[in-house]
Amino acid sequence: MSKTELKDVNYVKLEFMDNGIGVQDSKKEGIFLEGYKELKGGKGMGIGLSLITKIIKLYNGKIWVEDRTKGDY
Repeated sequence: MSKTELKDVNYVKLEFMDNGIGVQDSKKEGIFLEGYKELKGGKGMGIGLSLITKIIKLYNGKIWVEDRTKGDY
């Protein structure tokens, strides 16, 4: 995680990075939806990113996913 504070700007940018395999372009929008789980029968309830999205929107924030390199993972 890194935090960038910008002078004369009324926001803070937080970045989270990992070394996972990535997310297919076709699935990037879905990962923020409640109940989304990549692996059927896997751990978790599928509420993590959807809950974070709701909290961020309460503060007029934005959330998105980007590739570290161009193209589909």
